[in-house]
Amino acid sequence: MISLFDTPTLAALDGDNVPLCLAVEILYPMGPVRVHSAVGDIVISGQTYKGVGALGGIDPVSQTSKTEPGRLRLSLSGLDGTLLQEVLNTRCQGSRAKVWLVVLDRDDQFVAATLLFSGRVSSQNLKYGRETSIAIELVDRLADWSRKGTARFSDESQQSRHTGDRFFRYIAQMSEKPIYWGSDKTAAPFRYT
Repeated sequence: MISLFDTPTLAALDGDNVPLCLAVEILYPMGPVRVHSAVGDIVISGQTYKGVGALGGIDPVSQTSKTEPGRLRLSLSGLDGTLLQEVLNTRCQGSRAKVWLVVLDRDDQFVAATLLFSGRVSSQNLKYGRETSIAIELVDRLADWSRKGTARFSDESQQSRHTGDRFFRYIAQMSEKPIYWGSDKTAAPFRYT
C-alpha cells in the first residue's frame, strides 16, 4: 500500500482528536512568507509560521487531466494598506511555494508535517470591496514542462548565452550538405568563417 504520509506523520495521526492545520511557505523576492491556518506561532524545521486562522483559505487542488498542471488557490483577507501596496509593487510571479499538512499536539505545538503541494506562484489578484483580500494561484512543476523554451540550436543563440563559444557555427551549413554513407562520393567541404 502506498501512503501519502510519511512514518512520523502517520504515527502522530494515530490518536483521538488530533489537531491539524495547513502551513504555507512562499519565497517572495522581498522575503519569505510563512503562515498556517491555526492561531499563534508554530515552528517547523526551525522556521516560524504565523497563524492567520479564519483570515486565510485554501481551495481544493484543481486538475482536469493527468497532463494538465495542478492548480491551488490561496486567499488571505483582513489586510492593511501597506501590505497591499507591497504586493502590488513587487513581481511575485514565479516565486516558489509549498503547502504542508501539519499535525499539532494538544498545546498547538508542531509534531509532524507532510508536503501536500509544491509549485510556483502563477498569479496574484486583489479583491476590493467590503473586505479586501489577496488571491494567490499556485501551479505545480507540470506547468514548467509545458512552457516552450526560447533557446535555439543556432550560433546566434549560443553566442548570446556564452560569448566566444562557437559550438553551433556550422549548423546552418550542415542542413544543406549531402552526406553519403558507405559510398566513395564525398560531400563539398565546409566554408570556415
